[in-house]
Parts: sequence; C-alpha cells; structure tokens
Amino acid sequence: LALGQKRAEAVRKALMLLGAPEGAIESISFGKEKPKAACHEESCWSQNRRVDFVQLVKQK
Repeated sequence: LALGQKRAEAVRKALMLLGAPEGAIESISFGKEKPKAACHEESCWSQNRRVDFVQLVKQK
C-alpha cells in the first residue's frame, strides 16, 4: 500500500478500536490527487500528511 493509504487504514482501525462499526467507515487515500499544499518544500509536505473526515448522516 502507498503511504497515504496506510495512514488512512491506521485511522480507520483506530476509530474501530474506539467503537465505530466497521461497516460505517471507509478509508480512501487521495495521495497526490488532492494535496492541501502544492509546493516542493518540507513545510508543504507536512501539511499533506493528514487525514480528513467526512461524516455522512442518513436522512429520515
């Protein structure tokens, strides 16, 4: 797995250890597709080492 996917999987597993149901969590790595910062310096790279959460709620 690529580094970004490994990071996403680690967060998914941590959420499951905290009680989140396995079927309710999906991990997706966007890798280089959606960088937060697009420059070629260490300060930018550290901004791209992140995990973003999106909570989806079923409507009644």
